Amino acid sequence: MPVFLLTALLASADPDVQKVLTTVATAQGDERAFAVQAYVSGCRGKNRFAFKNNKDALEGLRPTFKDFDRKVRIAALELTACYPAGTFGAEVLALLDDKDEEVKERAYEAAAHAQGPEVLAGVARHVEGCAAKLPEIPKEEVRWCIFALYALGEGGKEESDRAVKKRVADLSQPFIKAADAKLREHAVRNLELCGSATHAAVLNEAAAPGNVPPAEHKRMRAVAARLKKKK
Repeated sequence: MPVFLLTALLASADPDVQKVLTTVATAQGDERAFAVQAYVSGCRGKNRFAFKNNKDALEGLRPTFKDFDRKVRIAALELTACYPAGTFGAEVLALLDDKDEEVKERAYEAAAHAQGPEVLAGVARHVEGCAAKLPEIPKEEVRWCIFALYALGEGGKEESDRAVKKRVADLSQPFIKAADAKLREHAVRNLELCGSATHAAVLNEAAAPGNVPPAEHKRMRAVAARLKKKK
């Protein structure tokens, strides 16, 4: 947003908000990232009502998700705490493919807690992409598939719609037979959070002697027993 437009927009804004946004619009380097962090701090501070859900500030902050500076993009992901769920859904999803690994990791963390159908659907697409590469997901991609499964489960557990929960469980189910132990762990967790009796049999099959280590066998059997009691 051009500085003169931002200035006009914030002419009657709270002085604390105006100061931070002016810095966001005009600063360079680390100072710009610190300004975005200051806005997030403002959302949690004594003057939080001036910062939270501030529609005038929103359009000045939205471009920070696409900033060339990785530190600014990382700071921007914290802005999800300042606005209602889904406000930055498209921005968070775009950063799941960021070239910077720390930005990408923070984006998955944000997606796990952002809530809303748009983010959940976007994470589901990433999980589907991982499932297409089973049983052996390339080593360099395993980490991101673990993050995707985690974000899917976190989003799914907040849903009340049974159809959505079933989809989360169905998407997670193939990973209980993955070669990587962490993928299996998160898949079982997602089934525990969102699965039903229909997923119990598959869990028991995966937990058959020799398929997984003893500790995983016990965990899978326990989750399957609980799922059998669900409709």
